[in-house]
Amino acid sequence: MLLLDEEGRIIDASDAWLRRFGYTREELAGRRPQDFGSDEASRRIVEEYLPVLRRTGRLDPMPLDLATKKGERVDCFATAVVERDAEGDYVRTVAVYTELGQQARLEQHYRELYRATPALLHTVDSEGRILHVSDRWLDKLGYTREEVLGRSITDFMGEETRAQLKDGQLANVIAHGELDNEPRTYVTKTGVVIEVLVSATADRDASGNVQKLLIASKDVTERNLAERQLRAAFEENA
Repeated sequence: MLLLDEEGRIIDASDAWLRRFGYTREELAGRRPQDFGSDEASRRIVEEYLPVLRRTGRLDPMPLDLATKKGERVDCFATAVVERDAEGDYVRTVAVYTELGQQARLEQHYRELYRATPALLHTVDSEGRILHVSDRWLDKLGYTREEVLGRSITDFMGEETRAQLKDGQLANVIAHGELDNEPRTYVTKTGVVIEVLVSATADRDASGNVQKLLIASKDVTERNLAERQLRAAFEENA
């Protein structure tokens, strides 16, 4: 376990962390977890994990590889939570690292495949906050991963879709857990409206409650435009 300040610098470490990675507390002072990661792990911490942590106050298990003082690679899952006092002021971040070896490598490989898929994919938590997103989704909407992770999916929806999901309707949709070609609209960073059909499947806990919703979107903007033009032509001919 590591304790971090508001800037992400290490305040203290558990004895188990020190033994596993071979550092003293004095050597850790003022450093950040990404200082011990590979280039890819450090990039994920900065671009993916920290945005989620800042916006939601917690980080569900994420794959990470850190290096010991001797250079040994340690594959693990990182979990974190931000602690605040009664007034809501920041106290510290508690980060827990669980070494999982091959399992962590498989999870990381899955995430890399998820990101690289040509499909428009994103995953939200039970409150609709974006946890993962594919590269294709980012390219289509014109955002970076850091700008998206941890934010509500409704921030990227068109006005009509947001209106349909207000007043608790988003929570109801997520709690239901399944979607099959439901029409939605998204808005790109430049303001272009994209019409999509979304399908989703749920990741549930032992009690059946939805923890995550895995969503695939199909861009039907051009198809819908062609259909509208065809209908207009038929009406004109009539």
